[in-house]
Amino acid sequence: MMSIAPSDVPLRQRQPDRRAGTRQKLVLRIGLLELDGRSIFCLVKNISSAGVQIKPYGRVELQIPVALRVGDEDPIDGKIVWMRDGLAGIEFDQKLNPQTLLRIGQKMVAHKRRSAPRVATGLQANVRTAGSRHSVTVCDLSMLGARLRSTKPIAFGEHTILELAGLPQFRAFLRWSDGNDYGVSFETAMPMQIIADLIAGDQQIN
Repeated sequence: MMSIAPSDVPLRQRQPDRRAGTRQKLVLRIGLLELDGRSIFCLVKNISSAGVQIKPYGRVELQIPVALRVGDEDPIDGKIVWMRDGLAGIEFDQKLNPQTLLRIGQKMVAHKRRSAPRVATGLQANVRTAGSRHSVTVCDLSMLGARLRSTKPIAFGEHTILELAGLPQFRAFLRWSDGNDYGVSFETAMPMQIIADLIAGDQQIN
């Protein structure tokens, strides 16, 4: 059977590429999506100067304004233009310039622990460490760690357990302290869907 090269196909038979910009298929990266006065996590991929495909971990709706944060870049404003099979497409309000697109592309493959986005919460939790148990507020949370606040000083031991209602215990390590605030990193990354469910429950309570 004779094969036909693309250049041999008449122009009227070719299907035009309807995308506004060439998309870059990149390693999945965690982003933060701000919408309706709330924040949710998402996985970011296939970004172009005109838009991006994401997997949102939370409720989104068509045509609502959103702001996407990737790494330490300024938020990128846009709107949800399609949703399908748990994925969503964002069309940017303004096309990204080549320099910005390149920077974001480089950050999509970053592996620094602190580069994971954090979302503010008011979750209540308990910390068990050095033979004591303390009530704390989870001020912000990511897959890799959290910032905790306690009304009383906490003497962290070698092993620390974070307890959140209805979830398995998470082993953590103290990274820093500042007054009543404590930064911990998790021994094993917290699944993003668990964080999404926690945030959704916290927002319903508040």
